[in-house]
Parts: sequence; structure tokens; C-alpha cells
Amino acid sequence: MAGAGALGVIAPLINLLAVFASLTIGKVPEQIFSCFIRNSLLVGLIGHLAIIVLEIALTYLNKPKPQMADARRAMTLLTHGPYFYQFWANAIFFGVLIPALFLTFGLSTFFASILALSGLYTYERLWITVGQKVPLS
Repeated sequence: MAGAGALGVIAPLINLLAVFASLTIGKVPEQIFSCFIRNSLLVGLIGHLAIIVLEIALTYLNKPKPQMADARRAMTLLTHGPYFYQFWANAIFFGVLIPALFLTFGLSTFFASILALSGLYTYERLWITVGQKVPLS
């Protein structure tokens, strides 16, 4: 997802270079590249959301075990605790759902890529932070 997001950010520049290349060399299909990036990013967003849902579901739906107590506590901090708004608003809504809607309806791939990358960064930062907030002893 990060690779497709990064390519989505530089896609306008690549399309501009493709237009200049088509003027000098011949016909270059610049829209094929944009369509490939849009589809790759959309598949990455769907996969990212599926992994997040599985992580949350497996943490809460498994039988309570002593080994899983810390993981459950960390997931509760992330989904219901002090990181609630950062996780659901920034990482999920603005980082996955809004970019997926942008890409589905053919809106700006550039802005969808920026939102997806910022959402991925927020999710990874929260994942590390929450893991360190749970006491080990």
C-alpha cells in the first residue's frame, strides 16, 4: 500500500513526463499508468482494512487466555481508550475509507494517496505506541 501511495503522489509528475515523451517519441499511454496505480492502491487499502479487522476480531473473539491479556489490553487502549479518535478517525476513516471512496469514484488519486499514506503512518505509530503503554509486569 505504501508503494502504491508513493507512486500515486508522484503520478502527476510521471504523467507530465509521459506527455512530453509522447510529443517527442510518439504515443505513450499515460492513463494506463494512472489506472494501474489507482487499482493497486485500492487493492492495498482493502487488504489493509481486512488485516485491521482481523487483528481486532481475533483479539476480542478468542477465548480469554492469560497470554492474550496484554494483547487485549493494548487493543482496548487502541479501539476504546485514549487513542480511540486517532485510530478510528485518522487511521480508519481518513486513512482507509475516504481514500477508497476517492479511488472508487475516480476522484483525485493524488489526494487519495496522501490520505492513505498519512493513515498508514498514523496506524503504525499508534500500533507501536499502544504496545509500549501496556505494562509487562
